[in-house]
Amino acid sequence: MKQLCICLAVVGLIVAGNNVLAQNESMAKEKDKMEKKMGGALPYKADYSADFKIGNSSYSKMILDIWKDWDDNQLDRHSYFADTIVGMFADGSVSKGKEAFIADGKKYRNTQTSVKSTIHAFVPLLSTERNENVVCIWGTEERTMTDGKKETGDLHEVWWFNKDGKITMLRQWAAKFKEM
Repeated sequence: MKQLCICLAVVGLIVAGNNVLAQNESMAKEKDKMEKKMGGALPYKADYSADFKIGNSSYSKMILDIWKDWDDNQLDRHSYFADTIVGMFADGSVSKGKEAFIADGKKYRNTQTSVKSTIHAFVPLLSTERNENVVCIWGTEERTMTDGKKETGDLHEVWWFNKDGKITMLRQWAAKFKEM
């Protein structure tokens, strides 16, 4: 019985080792494929993903709806957010959870009497490495603050989606807003 257990343990280790080797070999082939596609060894390794294809275009519409909701000050018009959404904003603030995300958004939006967004580009992407959908969007926001001051600035956002089509994360970057 003892010998049988030792044999099974050895076989299990061999199988597990072969799986790790196969996975490493597959990752090396993907790296070689990527480097060949890019014209040589890359100076950096992406920590999220370096291989994307066009993703689900319906997710782009959702993000455009959200930008329109922002302009119209109707942040709860759509229910696109996962309960666990995390928002990381250009000013360094973070909102965690759907209720906080919407409440923080409303609080900030209420510092502005009007907003007009211009969309420069958007693209839905699917990370083939992670099988995750994201939408990247670029635009300019013109806003009037409650004190009457008018500002304009450029925004870049990346929105992540879960398998249920709900938004799980927002990362936002902004150029410094300037007075108009």
